[in-house]
Amino acid sequence: MSPAARRVALVTGAARGIGAATVAALAADGWHVVAVDRCADDPALPYPLGSRDELDRVVADACAVARGPASGAVARGPAAAAAAVIAAQADTRDPDALAAVVRLAEERWGGLDAAVAAAGVIAGGVPAWQVPLEQQQAVLDIDLGGVLTLARVAVPAMLRRPEPRRGRFLAVASAAATRGLPMLAAYCAAKAGVAGFIRALAAELGGTGVTANAVSPGSTATPILDESARLYHLPGAGAFAAQQPLGRLLSPAEVAAVIAFLAGDGASAMTGAVVPVDGGLALLLLEPLLLELGVQGDVHAGERLADRAAGLRVRGRLGELLRVQALDFAADGELDPGQPEPAGRVGPERHVSLHVERLRGTAGLGDQR
Repeated sequence: MSPAARRVALVTGAARGIGAATVAALAADGWHVVAVDRCADDPALPYPLGSRDELDRVVADACAVARGPASGAVARGPAAAAAAVIAAQADTRDPDALAAVVRLAEERWGGLDAAVAAAGVIAGGVPAWQVPLEQQQAVLDIDLGGVLTLARVAVPAMLRRPEPRRGRFLAVASAAATRGLPMLAAYCAAKAGVAGFIRALAAELGGTGVTANAVSPGSTATPILDESARLYHLPGAGAFAAQQPLGRLLSPAEVAAVIAFLAGDGASAMTGAVVPVDGGLALLLLEPLLLELGVQGDVHAGERLADRAAGLRVRGRLGELLRVQALDFAADGELDPGQPEPAGRVGPERHVSLHVERLRGTAGLGDQR
């Protein structure tokens, strides 16, 4: 793509993870990119978010590999006009700040052709009713609200492009959008909302030349997955690799490659799609990664996995459980699988047996106590 023909994209959550990889992928494909990040921690969240230094490194690296003339350093002020990628600070919860970034793209490069909502956070680690309200709100406001806010300011800009348009609104959903992940209820709700929003937005944009699609990543080597491992008391993010048939974590670049494809002309017939980029995780009906969960005395055992699996810890030989098709829980014969029973009938000191049926390739694997 020649410098004069460069299309223009805006990417949120650009300081690290999938957002940073998307900036690099688009720049390598010849796009002008505004890389956007809050560049500050959130007091509601217990782990560090992306920094300005990280964002500047992403921009410098992307400029260095961008096709055509580009600055190899982070561009600010008048010198930024020659750069293929520039940095901008904005909180995705602030519509005025995001609108200013959209104006920056239009003023510098004449318009906007793609907007990628990649900013995301995670919180949880306890049942939904115990999550601090400020953490729950941060997850919903950033992971879902940030997507809606970006669409509010970016879609009109893409519609300002003359016909025939090739606008692309893209969002990062998650495998959590369709899988109930215990202790991550707000995150699951937000990502399910992203998928629903993308489908509705695609219907609204029909005939305009602007499409809306999303990717749904599985366990990807990002700071969010590191925080997920901490919330689940796992030794590290690598423990999640076993739940994906691919047998490994995904790299942010692998997800970004699909986003870059969806932003290009090759995806012109796609809209309203939520594309799984999950190492095959969507093929599995049940999560084989079962963590130690406690019984809540005021909840019926048939309502929560935690109440059927008190004290259960399955952290070894996870790869052997990849082909699980059916799970059957019983507590010393007292608790009928799938039947609501008072949680008090299963004391925290009791053992719960996990019966795994129809295991493929796991000869000799017995019940896990």
